[in-house]
Amino acid sequence: MDVRKMLAVVQQKKLNEFAKNGESDAASRLPSEYMVLKSRLAKLFYNAANHQTKIQTDYLAVMEAILNIALTNKWGFQLLLSQEKEDFLINQKEILSLAKTYLTLDHLINQSYFTRQQTTLVHAWHIFIKYGLVDLHFSIQELETAFLNYEMTVS
Repeated sequence: MDVRKMLAVVQQKKLNEFAKNGESDAASRLPSEYMVLKSRLAKLFYNAANHQTKIQTDYLAVMEAILNIALTNKWGFQLLLSQEKEDFLINQKEILSLAKTYLTLDHLINQSYFTRQQTTLVHAWHIFIKYGLVDLHFSIQELETAFLNYEMTVS
Protein backbone atom coordinates (compact mmCIF):
# COMPACT_ATOMS: atom_id res chain seq x y z
CA MET A 1 0.00 0.00 0.00
CA ASP A 2 1.46 3.34 -0.99
CA VAL A 3 0.89 5.12 2.32
CA ARG A 4 3.48 7.73 1.31
CA LYS A 5 1.28 8.87 -1.56
CA MET A 6 -1.80 8.85 0.65
CA LEU A 7 -0.01 10.94 3.28
CA ALA A 8 1.08 13.40 0.59
CA VAL A 9 -2.52 13.83 -0.56
CA VAL A 10 -3.74 14.45 2.99
CA GLN A 11 -0.86 16.85 3.62
CA GLN A 12 -1.70 18.82 0.47
CA LYS A 13 -5.32 19.00 1.57
CA LYS A 14 -4.19 20.33 4.98
CA LEU A 15 -1.97 22.94 3.33
CA ASN A 16 -4.89 24.09 1.18
CA GLU A 17 -7.07 24.40 4.30
CA PHE A 18 -4.33 26.35 6.08
CA ALA A 19 -4.01 28.73 3.14
CA LYS A 20 -7.77 29.22 3.08
CA ASN A 21 -8.49 29.44 6.82
CA GLY A 22 -5.16 30.43 8.30
CA GLU A 23 -2.86 27.97 10.04
CA SER A 24 -3.35 27.20 13.70
CA ASP A 25 -0.75 25.44 15.78
CA ALA A 26 -0.75 21.66 15.96
CA ALA A 27 -1.45 21.57 19.69
CA SER A 28 -4.73 23.43 19.26
CA ARG A 29 -5.80 21.30 16.24
CA LEU A 30 -4.96 17.93 17.73
CA PRO A 31 -7.96 17.49 20.08
CA SER A 32 -10.35 18.27 17.23
CA GLU A 33 -8.56 15.86 14.92
CA TYR A 34 -8.86 13.07 17.48
CA MET A 35 -12.54 13.91 17.98
CA VAL A 36 -13.11 13.66 14.22
CA LEU A 37 -11.31 10.31 14.14
CA LYS A 38 -13.33 8.89 17.02
CA SER A 39 -16.66 10.00 15.56
CA ARG A 40 -15.78 8.58 12.13
CA LEU A 41 -14.63 5.32 13.71
CA ALA A 42 -17.91 5.01 15.64
CA LYS A 43 -19.89 5.65 12.45
CA LEU A 44 -17.88 3.01 10.55
CA PHE A 45 -18.45 0.31 13.14
CA TYR A 46 -22.09 1.25 13.69
CA ASN A 47 -22.75 0.97 9.95
CA ALA A 48 -20.75 -2.27 9.74
CA ALA A 49 -22.79 -3.77 12.59
CA ASN A 50 -25.99 -2.78 10.81
CA HIS A 51 -24.80 -4.18 7.46
CA GLN A 52 -24.80 -0.87 5.58
CA THR A 53 -23.75 -1.17 1.96
CA LYS A 54 -21.56 1.94 1.52
CA ILE A 55 -19.05 1.02 4.20
CA GLN A 56 -16.03 1.85 2.02
CA THR A 57 -16.67 5.61 2.26
CA ASP A 58 -16.82 5.35 6.06
CA TYR A 59 -13.60 3.32 6.04
CA LEU A 60 -11.84 5.91 3.88
CA ALA A 61 -12.99 8.73 6.18
CA VAL A 62 -11.38 6.95 9.15
CA MET A 63 -8.24 6.35 7.12
CA GLU A 64 -8.02 10.05 6.31
CA ALA A 65 -8.47 10.99 9.98
CA ILE A 66 -5.69 8.63 11.10
CA LEU A 67 -3.33 9.97 8.43
CA ASN A 68 -4.24 13.52 9.44
CA ILE A 69 -3.31 12.87 13.06
CA ALA A 70 -0.09 11.16 12.04
CA LEU A 71 0.88 14.20 9.98
CA THR A 72 0.02 16.64 12.75
CA ASN A 73 2.13 14.64 15.21
CA LYS A 74 4.90 14.16 12.61
CA TRP A 75 4.43 10.39 12.87
CA GLY A 76 3.48 9.76 9.23
CA PHE A 77 6.62 7.75 8.49
CA GLN A 78 5.57 5.28 11.21
CA LEU A 79 2.45 4.33 9.23
CA LEU A 80 4.36 3.17 6.16
CA LEU A 81 3.75 -0.51 5.47
CA SER A 82 6.42 -2.87 4.21
CA GLN A 83 5.47 -5.73 1.92
CA GLU A 84 6.14 -8.13 4.81
CA LYS A 85 3.76 -6.21 7.10
CA GLU A 86 1.08 -6.14 4.40
CA ASP A 87 1.44 -9.91 3.91
CA PHE A 88 1.30 -10.45 7.67
CA LEU A 89 -1.90 -8.39 8.02
CA ILE A 90 -3.57 -10.07 5.03
CA ASN A 91 -2.90 -13.51 6.53
CA GLN A 92 -4.61 -12.76 9.85
CA LYS A 93 -7.91 -14.39 10.82
CA GLU A 94 -11.20 -12.53 10.56
CA ILE A 95 -12.38 -10.84 13.74
CA LEU A 96 -14.69 -12.67 16.08
CA SER A 97 -16.25 -9.60 17.64
CA LEU A 98 -16.95 -6.33 15.88
CA ALA A 99 -17.59 -4.64 19.22
CA LYS A 100 -14.30 -5.83 20.70
CA THR A 101 -12.38 -4.60 17.66
CA TYR A 102 -14.07 -1.20 17.88
CA LEU A 103 -13.33 -0.93 21.61
CA THR A 104 -9.71 -1.95 21.06
CA LEU A 105 -9.25 0.70 18.39
CA ASP A 106 -11.01 3.31 20.52
CA HIS A 107 -8.76 2.48 23.48
CA LEU A 108 -5.57 2.68 21.39
CA ILE A 109 -6.64 6.00 19.90
CA ASN A 110 -7.39 7.42 23.35
CA GLN A 111 -4.06 6.15 24.63
CA SER A 112 -2.28 7.71 21.65
CA TYR A 113 -3.84 11.08 22.44
CA PHE A 114 -3.44 11.12 26.21
CA THR A 115 0.09 9.67 26.35
CA ARG A 116 1.29 11.04 22.97
CA GLN A 117 2.64 7.59 22.13
CA GLN A 118 3.10 6.96 18.45
CA THR A 119 3.30 3.20 19.01
CA THR A 120 -0.35 3.03 20.05
CA LEU A 121 -1.49 4.93 16.96
CA VAL A 122 0.68 2.67 14.78
CA HIS A 123 -0.85 -0.41 16.44
CA ALA A 124 -4.35 1.00 15.85
CA TRP A 125 -3.37 1.66 12.21
CA HIS A 126 -2.30 -1.96 11.73
CA ILE A 127 -5.53 -3.28 13.27
CA PHE A 128 -7.53 -0.86 11.13
CA ILE A 129 -5.74 -1.84 7.90
CA LYS A 130 -6.15 -5.54 8.74
CA TYR A 131 -9.88 -4.92 9.36
CA GLY A 132 -10.23 -3.40 5.89
CA LEU A 133 -8.20 -6.04 4.09
CA VAL A 134 -9.37 -9.18 5.88
CA ASP A 135 -12.76 -8.45 7.41
CA LEU A 136 -14.18 -6.01 4.88
CA HIS A 137 -12.44 -7.80 1.98
CA PHE A 138 -10.94 -4.71 0.36
CA SER A 139 -7.83 -5.22 -1.73
CA ILE A 140 -4.77 -3.04 -1.26
CA GLN A 141 -5.11 -1.65 -4.77
CA GLU A 142 -8.82 -1.02 -4.26
CA LEU A 143 -8.14 0.95 -1.07
CA GLU A 144 -5.36 3.02 -2.62
CA THR A 145 -7.41 3.90 -5.67
CA ALA A 146 -10.57 4.57 -3.68
CA PHE A 147 -8.66 6.73 -1.18
CA LEU A 148 -7.07 8.88 -3.86
CA ASN A 149 -10.44 9.29 -5.59
CA TYR A 150 -12.12 9.98 -2.23
CA GLU A 151 -9.55 12.67 -1.39
CA MET A 152 -9.99 14.31 -4.75
CA THR A 153 -13.77 14.50 -4.44
CA VAL A 154 -13.78 15.60 -0.80
CA SER A 155 -11.18 18.36 -1.25
